[in-house]
Amino acid sequence: MVEVNCPSSGEQQHLMCRYGNAPGEERPMNAIQSRHRWCVEIPHANEVRSGRHLFIVDAAAEDDARRAAIERAESAEARRHRRDAALDLAQVTVVHLGLLRTH
Repeated sequence: MVEVNCPSSGEQQHLMCRYGNAPGEERPMNAIQSRHRWCVEIPHANEVRSGRHLFIVDAAAEDDARRAAIERAESAEARRHRRDAALDLAQVTVVHLGLLRTH
């Protein structure tokens, strides 16, 4: 169960989600973990192509979110999806979406 405070309305929502973020990650079920949700935007490096890729990432800190999104962007599936277009990793933008409390 994840509690999410909706930024626009301020109301609290309860969501069901997979427990843990990474394969092999284990935590006791009763442990409260504070996680932040981030939106990471990575633009194409080619100026002719104006595409951007957005990744929604749960991470403890901004740098962790940036690292996780770049790892996802470099996966074979992501490269295939963007037809091997190069990404401009120097222009990565990270925006904090909210705090999640995982029980």
